[in-house]
Amino acid sequence: MMRPHAIIVGGGAGGVLLAYQLLRYGHGAFRVTPIEQRSEIGRGLAYHTGNPDHLLNVRVANMSALPDDPDHFWRWLSAQDTCRCADRYCFGL
Repeated sequence: MMRPHAIIVGGGAGGVLLAYQLLRYGHGAFRVTPIEQRSEIGRGLAYHTGNPDHLLNVRVANMSALPDDPDHFWRWLSAQDTCRCADRYCFGL
């Protein structure tokens, strides 16, 4: 029996998070192929400027990709050497 094949057009944050959820909760039921024209997957247009002065439009505390782990993004971000956030309620990276 063939597994369903999910093709996700757009390799930005939303596309990558959808792929992650299908692979994580699908228990191997899906094959997933993201389609992205940029060489780097995961950032998309909104997060691809490369300008460190650009701010997020959502508080870091509200950026979790995992419904069952609402602080995962804050934990990851605060562990990065480049983190400029003083707390999980900031808007900047």
